[in-house]
Amino acid sequence: MELSFLRRARSGRASAGPSTVGPGTAGLGRSALLLLGLRLLGVGGQLILLAYLANRLSMAQMAVFALCYAALGLVRVLGPLGMDQASLRLLALTRQAGGTGSDPGARLAAAGLAMSALTGVLVAMLAAILLLAGWLPGFSGGLDPVTGWAMVAALPAHVLIGLLVGQLRGLGHNLAAQAPEALVLQLGTLGLVGLAGAQWAVPALALASWAVVIVQLFLRHLALRRRRESRLPARFGRAECLALLRSGWPVLQAQGLNALSVRAPLFLAAATSSPGVAAAAVAQLEVALRLGNLPSLLTGSVGATFCPRLARQARAGDRPGLARSRRAIGLMAGVPALAYLALSILLAGPVLEGVLPPAYRAAALPLGFIALAAAANAVWAGASYQLLMSDRAEVVRRYGLLRLAVLTLVALLLAPEWGAAGVAMAVAAGGVLADGGMALSLWREDRDRLGERTPTHAAGRDAPRPSCQASRAAAQAKSRKAGFGRAK
Repeated sequence: MELSFLRRARSGRASAGPSTVGPGTAGLGRSALLLLGLRLLGVGGQLILLAYLANRLSMAQMAVFALCYAALGLVRVLGPLGMDQASLRLLALTRQAGGTGSDPGARLAAAGLAMSALTGVLVAMLAAILLLAGWLPGFSGGLDPVTGWAMVAALPAHVLIGLLVGQLRGLGHNLAAQAPEALVLQLGTLGLVGLAGAQWAVPALALASWAVVIVQLFLRHLALRRRRESRLPARFGRAECLALLRSGWPVLQAQGLNALSVRAPLFLAAATSSPGVAAAAVAQLEVALRLGNLPSLLTGSVGATFCPRLARQARAGDRPGLARSRRAIGLMAGVPALAYLALSILLAGPVLEGVLPPAYRAAALPLGFIALAAAANAVWAGASYQLLMSDRAEVVRRYGLLRLAVLTLVALLLAPEWGAAGVAMAVAAGGVLADGGMALSLWREDRDRLGERTPTHAAGRDAPRPSCQASRAAAQAKSRKAGFGRAK
């Protein structure tokens, strides 16, 4: 479904040809590097926090923190119900249309915020019921009550974080979208844990999450205020809610499958590993996932920078531009990811042995497989971003289902014997098949469309043309006729 202002904007631009609004590839590359710098600051704090907790918590406690962090990551992706990516796409299009006054983008943003807040409350209520019923066990006789209630408090915050990141990106503020989560969440959690102690890691994460929401809401207010002539709060209605939900539903399915594929390995390791080593497998896999997925920071920064451009190119039908954008994403993200894969294979063991306790030395093998999956995702990332921004989330959903199915099947086969390494092998197999499959499908589409145009051009080139001799004979006949007329 498209709102009426989007249809009017599209019809008004129909005769303008492919869209050229927005910065060029060089400008997008600089923006991606700035985003990467912000994320690296946050990841630096995250890695310091990981090393601090691994050296001070038991394997069971570390496994509980890893599962809580993974659950919050799932809520961040699934909680907005796809409205984060729908907001990104629709707000980018309204920004291109140049709305002012009763800005439709402000109404979309208000509708998304209200519905996500309601979703966050409902998720927290469900988690509280599960906690009170004792259905959220830990590895050592049950989940600590302080940790459990801190999780309940953090759930609505992560729903709002996911939505607000998408809205700020759609409003054209990529740096403002990433800075609070990269800096406030990670560095704030690290600072609070340093003050209170390692056992307070989940409550510290909950407090830092709400601090991120406050900062994001302030930045969103400033961005919307710059767009609108009216200073009154935006009023939204049924049209805005339906536009977000209908546009977000296929995105939610696609993102949900991908999020499960990213977060499910920890839960699979907990469920499929032998009972005596389940906690160790989860803790080791958490270390491997955190370190092996470092290239995804650059991939996400590049993708976040290119998403508005991909949305405009897809709306304009600029297929050559989309192909160039895909190649640029693959080059910017893929080359560093492949270099990191080589380094992880060579240096993972000595680095882990020098920084973490000896029990984490076994995480070196899983780390290599996770880095392989991250490299495949980086090389072919442009395909999934193009499909999402082209409103073709059903293709991403199909390959996400393939990724999850392969991950689950291979993990069930290998995890009981190989532990964390078996789950990491499953992650690599599912990632290569899914990401490579999406890239191959788009390449085939471009090839087929090129093949459809080629016969027409070939027919024009191969059409029979008068020979030189026939042309000279016709010219001589015309001159004789002209001369006879003059003589007469």
